[in-house]
Parts: sequence; structure tokens; C-alpha cells
Amino acid sequence: QMKLHRCVNIILVGDHGMEEAHCDRTEFLSNYLTSVDDITLIPGSLGRIRARHPNSKYDPKAVVANLTCRRADQHFKPYLKQHLPKRLHYANNRRIEDIHLLVDRKWHVARKVPEGRRYCGFSGDHGYDNKINSMQTIFLGFGPQFKFKTKVPAFENIELYNVMCDLLGLKPAPNNGTHGSLNHLLRSPSFRPTMPEEVSRPTASNLVPMVTDDLGCSCDEKNKVEELNQRLRQAIDDNRNLPFGRPAVLFHTKYTILHHTDYISGYSETLFMPLWSSYTVSRQVEVSPVPDVLSNCVRPDTRVAPAFSQSCNNYRAERHITHGFLYPPRRCSPTPNLFSSGLDAESDVFSLDLFFFGFGFCWSELSL
Repeated sequence: QMKLHRCVNIILVGDHGMEEAHCDRTEFLSNYLTSVDDITLIPGSLGRIRARHPNSKYDPKAVVANLTCRRADQHFKPYLKQHLPKRLHYANNRRIEDIHLLVDRKWHVARKVPEGRRYCGFSGDHGYDNKINSMQTIFLGFGPQFKFKTKVPAFENIELYNVMCDLLGLKPAPNNGTHGSLNHLLRSPSFRPTMPEEVSRPTASNLVPMVTDDLGCSCDEKNKVEELNQRLRQAIDDNRNLPFGRPAVLFHTKYTILHHTDYISGYSETLFMPLWSSYTVSRQVEVSPVPDVLSNCVRPDTRVAPAFSQSCNNYRAERHITHGFLYPPRRCSPTPNLFSSGLDAESDVFSLDLFFFGFGFCWSELSL
């Protein structure tokens, strides 16, 4: 009647979806724990457990251990709140219960079996893991700034705040959404995200191995380390292992691109570690255990000066610290004869530029 539909932007959303549920499909904690008298459970589609009495000997870790993988047909999975999937963003608050039970769809969880037969007053529920399709809800946008008769893929509700700010001409406060991710809903988006400018560019690496000491590392002579070092210069394949280009480094550091047979890494001389490693996982990957003769075969990368390299002496057993690899050694290129295959060093022995740090980029060839 007021004819505002042509000048006002209207958003209609729901807060959750709906899933079939019934009392007959209920897991009772009394069937798993010796006693449930010292705990309080918020029952339903997402169980939350805390101590019933503040001064009790309630041990969250022990409760989770007693609820984990107890039955083949178990319909919930327990988590300490700090171990919940990070996508839930539900851990960093003292008011959040210590234990959470992620319940299978269509199921409920309760503390103990009720006395006597009772009437079941529901046939559906919500609150399950939001990755379940039935938990999705509706979004309708209508008005002069929304596109007309346009259907878009599902998105998270946390993105709506930025859209509403754009419609009102406001600058969004910091939030968990990605500003501009829903620009495809709008006729003329007011905000256009741009890629940040790169701060540090890589320096050229030494294709010829440099003179170096062993930094406390050693490998069996039959691994032919010297011969493999000479093959490092042949391992250059940006198209396969960097299909979308080189990651931009957004802070000041000095780093070098190191090419390997199966991956590429950006090694920081400032941090003595790789900033990133990038590799492609083939459609069908045969993964074999690392041979015993190579499991402890770690050596310095001869393209990195000793002054900027890790040392094996830092990882002795008595120091209670070990190394890890951004590129899994088990994914190295298969070869029928490991010691005479002619593969480069990174396929046969594991160089020290691989210690855990930063990010690993894995490009999958799997059909989605």
C-alpha cells in the first residue's frame, strides 16, 4: 500500500533448518558411564556436559575417554571444547561447557533412561552439525539493490552482516564474514575486494649446490646423496605444483623458491623454515611406507647456506623435539629401484628445509 517495495531492500531469512527426530532414537549416557550423577547434560541434538557440583571430582578428559568409540553403533562423538572442529568457532569462552557431543542426524542424546513410558512430544528437531544439509535454511532478498530472479549457491549466515552494512552504506565492524563474498547477490556492490600488494618477493636460488657441512646430519652412502644433489637443478615444474601461481608474502622477509621433484617450497632465511609448500595430489595416489633405511635419513638442502639452515643437532633425542615435513615423504614419486632410480634428492632423502612452519598448499586433481 505504501509502495515501498521499489525503494526498500527486504531480507527474509530463517535461523535454522529442520531434521526428523523421535524419542525412540535416543542415546543415553547411563549406558556408557558407570554413573551420571555428577554431571549435568543439556540434552537433545547437541549434548553439552558440565559438572553438576562445582567442587566435584569431575574430570572432562576422563568422561570423553569413557564415551569415545565404545560401541560400533554409537550415534554421537564426544569432544573437549578445545578439540571441536574449528569451523564451528565454538571454544573460546569460559561459559561454553567442557564437553560436547556431536550427535548423528535424526538422533538425540539424554542423561539416563526415563522412568516409565512417556509420551514423545516431538517428531523433528534442529541444532545438529551445520554441515548437514537439512540444517540449511532460506534466504530471500528483494529490493532495488538485489538482483532479480537470481538463484545463488548456499552460503553461511555470517556473511549477511557485511551485505546489510553495504545496503545501509555503513562500514562493517570486524567480523567472521568475508566482505564482498556475496557481491554476486547485488546489482551494484559498493565494496570491491582487492588483493593485497605483495610485500616481499623471492630471491633467486642457487641452482648449483653450495659447499656445506653436514650440520650434524648423516645418511647411508648407498643413498648417493652427492649424485642426487646434482639433480636438484632439474626439478622445476611450476605449472604442476603452483597451478594458481606463487603465494604472495605479505610481510618483510627474505626467502627463496626451492624446486623439488614433487613439490615447491618458499624457504625463509629469516625464519630458517619454509613459509609454504605447494604440491598436487593426483587422482589416484599409491602411498607406500618409507623404507627403514630412509626413515631417519635427513640432510641439509645444499642450496641453502649453512648459516640459514636448520641443524640436525637441534633435534637430538635427548632434547625431546623432533622434525616434521610440510610435504609428506610417503607421497614421494614411486620408483622400482630407490637407490638407482635417478630421482632427485627430495624423493630419496628428506632435506632439512621441510620442517613444519607456515602453510602447506595441496592442489587436488580429484573430481568433486
